Amino acid sequence: MAEPAYPRISSDATEAVKADLDRRIVQLQIERAALQKEDDKASRERLGKLAKELSELEQRSAEL
Repeated sequence: MAEPAYPRISSDATEAVKADLDRRIVQLQIERAALQKEDDKASRERLGKLAKELSELEQRSAEL
């Protein structure tokens, strides 16, 4: 059986990546809670972008 063309990621590296993702997710959740209390246009726009980023990060974290 041939070795894959890409290097294997060690479980420690995977755990570190997941920890970083999870930390960023918590940061965004805190920011989302603060933004939900605001009603200005900039906050609403940031909330929309944040929701997209949060969704993507949660999906990536779940895949690890």
